Amino acid sequence: MITEKEVPDLIASQVPSLRSRLNAIPDSVYKSIQSFTDHTKWLIEQGNRQAVKACFRTAERLLMEGDNAVRCAIQNVYIYSISRLLEVNGPDAKALRSLMGHETKREYLRQLNCCQA
Repeated sequence: MITEKEVPDLIASQVPSLRSRLNAIPDSVYKSIQSFTDHTKWLIEQGNRQAVKACFRTAERLLMEGDNAVRCAIQNVYIYSISRLLEVNGPDAKALRSLMGHETKREYLRQLNCCQA
C-alpha cells in the first residue's frame, strides 16, 4: 500500500522534472497531487500524449495501491481537475479518455454521473 508520505517520491520517479517542486512542498499529499495535476494539465495543453499516458498510469497506480488518504487525493484533486479537460465532446477529449486506466476512467465516470444526476 502506498502511503501519503511515499507519494512525492513515487511521482518524482515517474516524472523527474517534478522532483524539485515536490521536494519544496511540505508533507501534504493534496499539495503533491495538485502539483502532479498541474503538470498533467500542462502536458495535455502541450499535446504530449505519451507523457500524459505516463501520468495517467501513475494516477492509476496511486488510485489502486494508495491508502485511503492517497485515493481520496487522487479522486478529489487529480480526477476532478482533469475531468474538466475531458468533458468536451471531441476527438481530443475522446483520445485522452482512451489513455486512462480502467480504475481512473471508472472514477471519472462515477464523478461525471454523480454530477449529472
